[in-house]
Amino acid sequence: MKPTAVARVRADCEVKEFERGILIAPDIALNDTAAFVFRALDGKRSVIDVANAVAGAYAVGREEAVEDVIAILEHLEESGVVQVER
Repeated sequence: MKPTAVARVRADCEVKEFERGILIAPDIALNDTAAFVFRALDGKRSVIDVANAVAGAYAVGREEAVEDVIAILEHLEESGVVQVER
């Protein structure tokens, strides 16, 4: 996945938010960081944009944040939760 890719959450996902994470029906649980990424997916922000927000919120380097965001998005895409425009 390229850092310029843009992702959005599929409209048919059942999402339940908790203080420290998100549960996506039927069986996908997101930890705090993955939930942060999930909440940032608006169909407009690129991987780079989301990674910059992650880097600022979690005090990690930009490269690490890009790698983490890509890994999270690939998992969510494989699970059918997000659609990625490459």
